[in-house]
Amino acid sequence: MQLLVVGDTHIGRTTHPRTGVSINRLNAFATAVEYGIKQDVDAVAHVGDLFHESATPSQAALVQKKIFAELADADIPFYYVRGNHATQSSDELFSMVNTDYLNQLNTTGVAIGSTVRLFGINHSPGGNLPWSEFAFPYMISEPVSILILHQTLQQLSGAGPMSVDLDRIFQQFGGQFDAVFSGHHHDATRQDYNGVPLLYTGAAEHMSKNENPVDRIAWMVQVENESVSIDRYDIPE
Repeated sequence: MQLLVVGDTHIGRTTHPRTGVSINRLNAFATAVEYGIKQDVDAVAHVGDLFHESATPSQAALVQKKIFAELADADIPFYYVRGNHATQSSDELFSMVNTDYLNQLNTTGVAIGSTVRLFGINHSPGGNLPWSEFAFPYMISEPVSILILHQTLQQLSGAGPMSVDLDRIFQQFGGQFDAVFSGHHHDATRQDYNGVPLLYTGAAEHMSKNENPVDRIAWMVQVENESVSIDRYDIPE
């Protein structure tokens, strides 16, 4: 099983938030997806903030043409969670690009083949997750579980009022995930926590405000014999 994980794309934003330099969000997104199609991935997962709040219907139409139509032609499903830049207007854009291949993740999870179950949690402001609404299944048949969310993680950024403690999610899940990918942070970070790979995916285009950031990247996940490997893909300019 192969899964392409894409970070914050912010379609609708046209300039770098710190330098003001022009950026091409759609080009970076389309290039990453094209790579996934060439690699014959089983699915593409987006960690949130696909659209910026400034996105327009014409930009949504381009996403439909250059991203979702290409994935549909390749019979590759697309999964996503909502980020902190999601608004009513940006949610309406999803209705313009909605296809049978576009699916919002939740805590019930979705099977990718027979080996992986992919779970998702939408962004909640301030790290206040709706714990009582989580509906993780009591048992799953897939041997590998992957979580997608869009939050600051205590295990990567330290404790604080904006951080989510993954241990609490693990407790509700009834065990550890085999990998956790979070958006929201545009500078990629990767660490292991009790043997579990934890990643801030980084933005899909140059967008981090940090010095010497790791951005304009995506991630390729491969699962073989219940073993998970994660490789960075530097999206070419």
